[in-house]
Amino acid sequence: MDEELRQLLEAMREENAAAHAETREFARTLATETRQHSETLAADTRRHSETLATETRQHSETLAADTRRHSETLATETRQHSETLAVDTRHELTMLIEGVRVQVETVAEGVVLNGEKISRLDLKLDGLFSTLDTRVTALEATSLRRPK
Repeated sequence: MDEELRQLLEAMREENAAAHAETREFARTLATETRQHSETLAADTRRHSETLATETRQHSETLAADTRRHSETLATETRQHSETLAVDTRHELTMLIEGVRVQVETVAEGVVLNGEKISRLDLKLDGLFSTLDTRVTALEATSLRRPK
């Protein structure tokens, strides 16, 4: 039995060694295939990333150009609108100033007329006060002459 057992163990060892060699070869093959697949995926990813980067740059440049054109258009429109507003504002101010000038002239004429009226009234008042002074003086003189 010892011999038989030894032969059986030896056969198992050989079978185990063969299976182990097969497993090692399978692992090497699998590792090689995985490495190749990883390298292929990495190369595909790099190409895809470079393509995306190029497309993104082109899209960014297009957007920047569109934005510049739009900004320039807006600036031009804003300048034109500002100039139109300035002309309109100047015209409105001119009209307003002319209206205020006319009103100031009217007020000035009224002040002159009122001044003239006041001067006439002042002359009349001077005359009335003079007449009143004369009457008061006459009354005082009369009252002083009367016996008490």
